[in-house]
Amino acid sequence: MENQNFYDATLYALARSGEQQRLGIVTGNSQGTVTFRWWQEELRGMIRLLAGGSTATDPILVNPGDSLNLIITPDLHFKIPGER
Repeated sequence: MENQNFYDATLYALARSGEQQRLGIVTGNSQGTVTFRWWQEELRGMIRLLAGGSTATDPILVNPGDSLNLIITPDLHFKIPGER
C-alpha cells in the first residue's frame, strides 16, 4: 500500500457482514505491506485517516493468494463526506 496523504492511515478489511479486521497503520507519505488471511470472496477496505475521517473502498472479489495494491490519494481527506 502507498499512502500519498499527509495523514497516517489505519487500514481495516471489511466483510459483507460488517466484521472488521484491523490490518495495520501506514504513516503519511510512506509505503507499507500487510499480509492477512481472508475467509470470504468479497473484500472492502476501510481507511481511517488520523484527524481526517474514514471511508470505505468499493467491494472487490478476491481469491486466496491474491496481491492487492491500495493507494491512498493525497486529497482523500477532502473527499470524505462530512469532512471539511
